[in-house]
Amino acid sequence: MKKILFSLLTLVLGLVLSGSNCSGPDPIPEVSNIRNLKAPTANITAISAHITYDLDKDATVYWMVYLSTADAPDAATIQAQGAAVWKKEPVPVPKGNDWSNTITGLVANTSYTLYMVDETADGLGKVVKITFTTKM
Repeated sequence: MKKILFSLLTLVLGLVLSGSNCSGPDPIPEVSNIRNLKAPTANITAISAHITYDLDKDATVYWMVYLSTADAPDAATIQAQGAAVWKKEPVPVPKGNDWSNTITGLVANTSYTLYMVDETADGLGKVVKITFTTKM
């Protein structure tokens, strides 16, 4: 009996030390339904930027803008709408059409990164981002 317990303990300890994932299959890979997110090249001023995108599925979309030097947020942080340079209340967005948003209250000649994540019945998607710089 001691040999069996010792063998089981050795096996479990070996798995833990090797970093094996004992929790089951890997999670479903994240995907984003946000398509054609375009950097605001033509519609950018010293204090605002205009972005466009479309969706593969109906989704609720969350947006946050950070200084481009800041650490990137994860999907849960974007969904929770934590502190950011700019953010917008999440809104349901139907699939298929071109959608746009104007980011306001920015500082001239500053580099920003817009992070977006969509939420569908399947859960949160993958974070997508674009970086842009406001004009002088």
